[in-house]
Amino acid sequence: MAEANDMEVLGAVASAPEKSVMDRIRRSRRQADDWTPEWRECLEFARGNHYAFVSSRNKLTNQATKESYDGKGKPKWRVRQSRNLIFAILDSKISAATQRVPGYEVIPSSTDAEDISGAKLAEKIALAGYESWSLRRATESAVYYALATGEAFAFPYWDSTVGPFVEAGEDEEVVGLGDVRVKIYGAPEVSWEPGCQFDDSPFYVIEHARPIDSVKAEEGFLGIKLTPDAEVDWKGEKTEPSQMVLVTDYLERPTPEHPQGRWLTLANGKLAFPQAEYPLKDKDGESIDQPCIHRLSYMIDPSSDRDQGLVKQLIDPMRTFNDALNKVSEWKNVALSPQILAPVGSLDSRTRPSDEPGSVVYYNPIVGHEPKWRPVPPIPSELFALADRMERMMGFIASENQVPSQVESGKGIQALLERDRLSWGNFIVKLADWHSTVMRSCLTLVQRHYTEPRIIQYRGRTGWESIQDFLGINLRNQTDVRVAPGSLEPRTRQAIEQRIMNYAQMGWVSPEAAMAAIDGGTAEKLVESYELDIARANLIISKIRAGTFLEEPMRPVFPGEEAIDPATGMPLTEVPGWMPREGVDNVTVHKAVFSDWFKTDEWDAMPPEAKEASLIYFSALSDIEMRQAQRAQELQAQEAMNQGMMNAAKPDVGTPQSSLPAIPS
Repeated sequence: MAEANDMEVLGAVASAPEKSVMDRIRRSRRQADDWTPEWRECLEFARGNHYAFVSSRNKLTNQATKESYDGKGKPKWRVRQSRNLIFAILDSKISAATQRVPGYEVIPSSTDAEDISGAKLAEKIALAGYESWSLRRATESAVYYALATGEAFAFPYWDSTVGPFVEAGEDEEVVGLGDVRVKIYGAPEVSWEPGCQFDDSPFYVIEHARPIDSVKAEEGFLGIKLTPDAEVDWKGEKTEPSQMVLVTDYLERPTPEHPQGRWLTLANGKLAFPQAEYPLKDKDGESIDQPCIHRLSYMIDPSSDRDQGLVKQLIDPMRTFNDALNKVSEWKNVALSPQILAPVGSLDSRTRPSDEPGSVVYYNPIVGHEPKWRPVPPIPSELFALADRMERMMGFIASENQVPSQVESGKGIQALLERDRLSWGNFIVKLADWHSTVMRSCLTLVQRHYTEPRIIQYRGRTGWESIQDFLGINLRNQTDVRVAPGSLEPRTRQAIEQRIMNYAQMGWVSPEAAMAAIDGGTAEKLVESYELDIARANLIISKIRAGTFLEEPMRPVFPGEEAIDPATGMPLTEVPGWMPREGVDNVTVHKAVFSDWFKTDEWDAMPPEAKEASLIYFSALSDIEMRQAQRAQELQAQEAMNQGMMNAAKPDVGTPQSSLPAIPS
């Protein structure tokens, strides 16, 4: 495969793999094949084909939805239409899961300044990679598969065929710089050791169809003869020949026998590429004994190897919903067809009823009777009630309840919405973990393969910013990625505006900032300054831990910052680099971070010089806070004095007299 181009080649013999490998592949695929008809049924229902079903022979088949000349289609009077409510549910949930960009946070591995810088750089690369590596589309596909079949799998790999293309080596061979890519697989394509949970399996098997030409064009192809064997329709029956071949990737985790693991790629039962090492590597190129594909599941089933999806639970109510409305259509076709009740021989042979306006119908009276329209029976209301009940049931199963008309209390509505939110929150937590592991693998690939200088563009605080001459080594192995579930939770514009208004009413943000946030439709920028102060305070603490706090070089005095030489009383032009920056740093936030640190066992165990340094910084914060309080008091006193002078300058109009009763004359 193209993603294997960077790996060390262990062998290059175009032959069938050893028997133990083939046995593992066969038994893992046998179990997956047993599940495949059920998974494909769920996928068909998601697409809108609600007449697919799994037969007693565990084979996916289909009810006819059209008439046919050979009599194998549906009866002429039968209605088989679909109203795809499942599509609306999936669309809503996929939109909610992909509405926001994950809040990637990279945790530094040490307090070293270079490691901290590498972690911050890794966060920026992750944000840029979310766009350039098409992770949003990959997330949409993964969430779709997880909802439809219960599981989705992400496989990050290095694609050396990605441009721009440059000449390499003396033979001037043109090669691509390459980049990170993420492939998404559905449940039918991935299998592992039967009886093992996914994380515990010693190997994984990926089986998927690929064009023969693309397989032959890849670097390292062993030149075996490829025969199309992957073109089957959804019924499992052979169709017209094509150029698709079934490719099987066998991924074996490191073992004592194979310390670097194995990666075998098979086609037509033979090795199509040289045997390679297990693809999950660390920065030094050593194989890691963890799953190299990252699973996202909707609902855990601890009693089974495979997890469950949402669509499976919606199939039966969807069928009943369609059946009820189809019965309504069948009733319409029978009962609402205009028909005339006429005694035999009463209609004149010269004319027949028609839809021509103004036409005359002649009839022969028979014993005083005349033709009349057939009465229309009332449509059964039970059919509509059944359809409404099934629609509500699907909403309940999918945790997308509509507020019932009989529920009017605020508490009742809130309880209903809270249940839906908690149910969806469980999946959001899994999605956040999935984002973390996928990006961790992506950053590891970046560190290993970004060997040429690159320009990386990412969305900065003030616009699109770029990192020039970036190399993978600059990350310094800072790839411990965390994604908070809260960063993925969708927010309505109304909720965002309410949050902004709360900030403004509390006086936490300026009116201008609140108006800009409401206009932009996002509240993230409002807390950005607070988050930066938190990060700055923790950076100071990390320097105290490392013992480099007091070694900071001198820095210039900021405008408006009060810096007086205690010996001469003259203003200073430079101060120690560790000094809090008055007018820039939020003193209240910094003191809160340090106060919490002082309460920990870690601070108690710090050496005396580190404790002294922390107290020096805290004292400097207190001095700034005191000066700010004094300025505020002076300003308040000045305003009171100005107000008093304005009141004194007003003309004396005399003291108003109370009303007196009129004196009688």
